Amino acid sequence: MMNPFILTIKDSIVGDTIFSNYTVTSHIEFYKGSVTYFCLPGRVIIFPGSLGAALEPLRMGKPFNLISTWQNVQVYR
Repeated sequence: MMNPFILTIKDSIVGDTIFSNYTVTSHIEFYKGSVTYFCLPGRVIIFPGSLGAALEPLRMGKPFNLISTWQNVQVYR
């Protein structure tokens, strides 16, 4: 399920405050024959690439677009 992603950063300054707005966009697809790794503290769980196919009947394994946004605010005085 490794898909390329785009990271966009837009900074703006208002007075002594810097606002950094981050956006990550990606198109997610599950590929047959691939492996999905979940890293947990002290262990790694490996799921075969059929994870996406197994999730399709649940309407969870279909391709989808991912958009994640967050903001960082820094004040300089």
